[in-house]
Amino acid sequence: MKLGRLILCIAATIGALAFAAQAHAADYPNRPIKWVVGYPPGGASDYLVRAIASEMEKDLHGTIVIENKPGATGIVAASSVHQSPADGYTLLLESDGYFNNVALGEKFNFDPLDFDYLTRLAVIPNIVVVPATSPFKTIQDLIDAAKKNPDKLQFASGGIGTGTHIATELFMKQTGIKMVHIPYKGTQAPLIDLVAGRIDVMFAGAAPAMPLIKSGQLRPIAVTSAEPIAALPGVPPVANTVPHYDQQTWYVAMAPKGLSAPVKDSLVHALHQALDTDSVKTAIAKFGFVASPTTPEQFAGFLKTTIESTKEIGKEANINLRGN
Repeated sequence: MKLGRLILCIAATIGALAFAAQAHAADYPNRPIKWVVGYPPGGASDYLVRAIASEMEKDLHGTIVIENKPGATGIVAASSVHQSPADGYTLLLESDGYFNNVALGEKFNFDPLDFDYLTRLAVIPNIVVVPATSPFKTIQDLIDAAKKNPDKLQFASGGIGTGTHIATELFMKQTGIKMVHIPYKGTQAPLIDLVAGRIDVMFAGAAPAMPLIKSGQLRPIAVTSAEPIAALPGVPPVANTVPHYDQQTWYVAMAPKGLSAPVKDSLVHALHQALDTDSVKTAIAKFGFVASPTTPEQFAGFLKTTIESTKEIGKEANINLRGN
């Protein structure tokens, strides 16, 4: 085949592929989109995704169906979505807890980072809570007691390597204190033991902790965001006492790797539009969420930095996902 004819054939093929991609985008979506959530129904993450999805449907003129696939801090859901076609009809919601698994050396049967990242959705602070009968009124009280009694105070977490665990390890690293880690499976059981006074402190998720705070069963002494939160006026950030401390749980929208550019752009636009609406901001604020959208490129940079930071914390704290 002559060079000129070969070039024409290649150009025609590229043109056909571009036309097919544009046609697909113009027709997208033409069936329901499935959004897989790696956490149980009824929780804060489930509420977050449903609030966003309802607004996205308006922008996309389509239907989004939520499918909960809890297990192994998001790994079960991620494994399922990783095997799905990269056609824009399967999305995934994950939190920082899933990526903590990556940073701390969990073994996967697939590449855990091999996804298209669409946008960070929202952040939510942890709340440093103690029993209502605790002598600790401030974060400085906690630090002073831990320094006087190293390895005596007990802190709870929702499990080894979870966000509640990492948040406390970072706090201990920055203050030089040592407390004993009591890991649980999930967040409800440790909060029950905290209310009963069997545990000294927990850097708990805002959503499960708030009802117990409002009922007077737990006392909030600080929040882990850099700024105070509207839901707890008067409760200062940890950073007021420990400069530069800032550790929040975050959520991201993902999809199987290989989305066409037009479909990816459509999804990112719909997500950003939803997160910018007053209705979504108000709805998710009830659970302590703050909308925090990024471009795919911004999130990729954020994720790289976060994984490296968590790796460092895990190494210094000798965190072993098999049973630390």
